[in-house]
Amino acid sequence: MITNFMQKNGSAKIQKDSFILTAVFVFYIKFFIYRTMKNLFSVRWSHGLVNLSLLVLRVGTGMMLLTHGLPKLMHFQEMAGHFADPLHIGSTASLIVVLIAEIICAFLLVIGLLSRPVAAVIFIQMMIILLFIHHHDPFAKQELAWHYLISSFVLLCCGPGRISIDGMISR
Repeated sequence: MITNFMQKNGSAKIQKDSFILTAVFVFYIKFFIYRTMKNLFSVRWSHGLVNLSLLVLRVGTGMMLLTHGLPKLMHFQEMAGHFADPLHIGSTASLIVVLIAEIICAFLLVIGLLSRPVAAVIFIQMMIILLFIHHHDPFAKQELAWHYLISSFVLLCCGPGRISIDGMISR
């Protein structure tokens, strides 16, 4: 009697349709999760995504470094007399070296010209900053220098990628 009532009202069809829909949904979720997890732990990579990632790293690092160099350039006269001198070449000369790294090298990094030599200059500058300027500071004060050090190391090892002036020249 109940089955007759369900069939008359279409409840059996709704239950059958919802079962099929649930089965399809479960299959899709299992398939999606399997593919996602498979890709998540995959060691294969895409040339296009690598080049895009290097572009983002290069431009982001260069722009962030420019934001540190431009205020130093704007306040050059005020900073020249008391700027840190870890290499004992004079505070004005140290400021000029830092400005070269933080403005000229950062700009070249953004446009992707001479990227590996520029990354080497930034890497050396960050090593000096970490070893001589911030060596006693807590990590919270060192972390930006570590970011620049690691980013410049990656760019030094991997190069600028194809989406750069260096990449266009080497084609």
